[in-house]
Order: sequence, then C-alpha cells, then structure tokens
Amino acid sequence: MTATPPSDVVITQYELKCQSDAGKKLSTSQIKNGIINEIQINRNYTAAEELFQDLLATLTAKKVTYGQLKQGHQKVFRYREVDIANFQRSIAKIVQQAPNPPKALHYANLLLNEVDPPLRDEKIENTVLIHLIKLYSRHGGDYLDKGLDFVKIGVERELARTPKTLRPMHYLPENAFEVTCTPILRYHQMKFSRNGLSLESWQPKTF
Repeated sequence: MTATPPSDVVITQYELKCQSDAGKKLSTSQIKNGIINEIQINRNYTAAEELFQDLLATLTAKKVTYGQLKQGHQKVFRYREVDIANFQRSIAKIVQQAPNPPKALHYANLLLNEVDPPLRDEKIENTVLIHLIKLYSRHGGDYLDKGLDFVKIGVERELARTPKTLRPMHYLPENAFEVTCTPILRYHQMKFSRNGLSLESWQPKTF
C-alpha cells in the first residue's frame, strides 16, 4: 500500500509522473496543484504547460470512459464541480503567469475555441480576459495598442458597468477589470463612460 504524502509536500511534475508511471490514476486536483506549484514555486512554466495538457487529457478521458460505460443509454455526462473548478483554476493560472502576451493569447483562444461548457463559462472567460489585458499592459509598447481591442471586449461584456450587477462577473476582485485597463486607457487617452458601457475620449488637464 502506497503511503499518502504529507499535506505540506509540494507536488511537482516529476512526482506526478512517477505516480503515473507506477500505475496510479491522478486526480484533477493533484494535477492542478502540480501546475500551480510548478509556476509559483519552481518557476517552471514549461512543466506547468505539460501538466495542463495532462489535465486536458484526464478530463477528456473521463468523458470518453463514461460514454463507453453508458453506451446505449440516454444519460448525459456531467463533470463534477471539483473537476470544473480545477480546470478553471489551472487555465486562469496558465494565462496569468504566461511569459509573454502571445503565449497567454494562445491559451485564451484554446479556452474559447476548444473547451466546451461546463468547463468553460462566462466567469472563467472574463477572468482569463482580465489576465490577458494585464499581461498586455505590463509588456507595454505595441501591446498597449493591441490591448485596446481586449478592453473593448470587456466593455461589451459589461465588466465596467456601474452599478455592478448582483451576480459576480469573474473570479477576481470587483474592480479588477477597471484597474487592469488603466495603463491601456491612459495610453490611448480614453476612459470608461459614467455607466461603464462605453469608452470616451479623455484629455489630461494642462496647467
């Protein structure tokens, strides 16, 4: 019987690979923890990317296996809430900590074009969008130009709406979108309208 590692042991890609090679089935929670640890502790984004592919494969396998078991029945496959949460936490971290905007955009596009509900929902789309805008803002230069398109998408999604809707629009602090967009809007001399549903020109005061 394999001993359960202490809760304070950091799960890494290497440890997960050893467990997998030994025939142990990995949970989405283990893989998610590995992704976060590789990014935040080991600073190994490549390892996190590889684990993210493992996570996608694990989620796909769950659906395929269910389909084989229920062949001929009408039951619809549903992911467990924990699997949905683990996927969303992982994709958010992968985009947030991407080394450059093109890499972040790649995973944002993957989310939008290759991932179906319920793994993908409005809240994770908006969260990833905000992380993408922040990365474009941080890298400056031409990305401040390109980033305006993503700000406009956020406005269309009513992320800057005032007053805020009662339902949470993303998994970040309430004003995360507005704060994140500030460098790009300042660069373009623009601001949110009073109700947050459009952008307006803004001229800095001169003395």
